[in-house]
Amino acid sequence: MRFTDIEINPAQYQRMVQYYGDELGDMIEVVPQTESVTAIHYTMVDGSMVLTDDGWKEVKLGRHFTSDDIQKVGREKRQEISCSTYHAQMVDSDSFIASVDRIIERAVHKGYEHVFLNDGAIWIENWIRENHPDSISILDFWHGEAHVNDAVKIITPESKEQKKLMAAYKEMMLEGKVLGVAALLEANAKQVGKDIGGILQYLRRNAYRMEYDKYRERGLMIGSGAIEAAHRTVIQSRMKLSGQRWAKAGVDAMLKLRVRYESKRWCEVKNEVFKVNFKCLANAA
Repeated sequence: MRFTDIEINPAQYQRMVQYYGDELGDMIEVVPQTESVTAIHYTMVDGSMVLTDDGWKEVKLGRHFTSDDIQKVGREKRQEISCSTYHAQMVDSDSFIASVDRIIERAVHKGYEHVFLNDGAIWIENWIRENHPDSISILDFWHGEAHVNDAVKIITPESKEQKKLMAAYKEMMLEGKVLGVAALLEANAKQVGKDIGGILQYLRRNAYRMEYDKYRERGLMIGSGAIEAAHRTVIQSRMKLSGQRWAKAGVDAMLKLRVRYESKRWCEVKNEVFKVNFKCLANAA
């Protein structure tokens, strides 16, 4: 419209997205190989909701990058990831895991260090334990801290005392003393007659991947904010706009285009689609 003064009907946008998404088929995203033997590979997965014709449905999103892609910017030396490979599907966890494993198989060669960062979902925990037992599994620090803070709020009604305890427990967690935090919370809960059994179970079940002192000593990331940010950039900024509701086919097609665009691999779309189109033209001729 800006350069040609030709108005395109919204339905035509829909047809083009559907066409190009279908042409991509089940092609798995290409992950650029790193030549650095010291590079640490990171994989994060999570889910977010998209409104469809059948109600709100979960879209699972994966993000893969290496330590070489992490840059420090600004005066505050904020970490920024310069390049990532994304993968997104509206499917069950088994199908999604199979696709992500195919990406990981291409990206992470034997002997390279591989870190998974996630929010503690059971299906993610089981997947890492079963399919990637030699990797490092880290529970997102902020999710763990949030559970501890929830317990403090239940046990301690006074706000000033809450803040004091939260700060003390945070320091203990950063020192790798998660089981110590759980023991203190349990003792305090018994004194006031409060039930925090679910939170204690969460902390103890995940203690083996909450050794934050060791992770920080090695310079590893301990927060999964990168996947939270990816939800906004890859999915929500395009697929959760006002008044939008998606058909299943539309979700599939748009996700295939979005992950390649945000992975800075739009050339995959052009190469794959143009190859198909030229074939069609050659056959027709």
